[in-house]
Order: sequence, then C-alpha cells, then structure tokens
Amino acid sequence: MNEAFVPPTAFIFKKITSIDVTDPARYQDDKTTTAVLQREIFEATPDDLQEMLKTTAHFRDLFRSKGNENLQHIVSELHKGAIPLIFGIPAAAYVKDHDRSKVEACVRLVRRPGAKKFSKFAPVIFPDGTEDMDKIFWVLHLALIAKAMLFRKTSIKFGENGKATKLKGAPPIGVLWGVTESMPGLLSLVAVLAVFFNTEDAEFSSDGKKLGINYQC
Repeated sequence: MNEAFVPPTAFIFKKITSIDVTDPARYQDDKTTTAVLQREIFEATPDDLQEMLKTTAHFRDLFRSKGNENLQHIVSELHKGAIPLIFGIPAAAYVKDHDRSKVEACVRLVRRPGAKKFSKFAPVIFPDGTEDMDKIFWVLHLALIAKAMLFRKTSIKFGENGKATKLKGAPPIGVLWGVTESMPGLLSLVAVLAVFFNTEDAEFSSDGKKLGINYQC
C-alpha cells in the first residue's frame, strides 16, 4: 500500500483501472490516484474475499478502522524509543504533548531559517538539510525509521561489532510479512513521519491539528 490514509471512495469497485500500481502516472490527478488505490486494495485482497469487498461496506469499515489502529500503534511505538535514538534528541522532546516549537533541534529539521510557513520539502528529508531534489530522501534517518518500524527499536541498536542487537520475543512485523525490500510507499510514509515527529502536532492524522499540515499529500 502506498497510502497511509485511505479514503472511503477507494472502496468503490465499479471498474478496475488498467493503470499499474507502480506507474507514477497514478498521481497525475485525484481521480486517477483514487482509481489506482482501488486496484491496489482489490489486488491485495484474497480471492475469496473480493466479492464481499465489492458488495458490502463491512470490509471497508473494518479495513479503515483496523488500519488506523495499526498506524497509530506504529507511531506510538516509534515515539517511545526509536525516534529520540535516530535523531539524537532527548526523549523528553518527543513526549506526546511536548511543545516541539521550543526545541531548536526539532525546529531545524522541519523549518528553514527565517521561514514563516512550513514547506513540505522540509530539511529533514534532505542530506544536511539542504534542499536538493536530486538527493531527496538520501538520508540515513529515513532508513532507520523504516527499519525500526518493521523490525523494532533493537534493530537500530548496534554493538561494538557493528551488528544489530539480536531480536527477542515475538517476531516483528517485518519478519511476519517477509519484508526483504522497500517500495515507494514505505519511503513516502517514513518521510512524512520524519516531518510529523518533529512538529508540534501530537496526533498523526491526515491533517495536522496545530500546523494544518496535509500529511496525506
């Protein structure tokens, strides 16, 4: 899935588009974006559930509610330990209701010096914070967020031998899902999360409550 927030219209399956889910053309306009998202959901659904997907609202409601619960759980788990470790900023700064507008290290990651408005091309998604579209997303902390999200915080803790801490307990979702490579959707999600974690917004939703950031775009 390439979308963190799935609109109800993505569950209307009158006709499945021929545009492939990996085609950049999926983002050419809102109508096409929704159509390809419909195809993505339909193809990811087991064959024996596809008819129910097309004819009932139950699947849609269950998918959206459980999907949001899972997303909030992921955000909460990252907040608890991985994010302070990744950005090298004290954990106190990432307490849910902490005012990060007063934490200079966080501000530098999401706002350029002197800028009055937030830009979706925030410094945190560029090497050294310098906007260069040829190097967008070329930053280690995005990879570390993805790794922590899929394989837990211990996966980004390294010993003197350079190896990550050995996993304990139940297998993380990256193991359960057999994740061996990343897709554009994962990269876009961790980039959005990197911005969110360093803003004043306390809850991850499609529209930031405090700054009005559209996290869905």
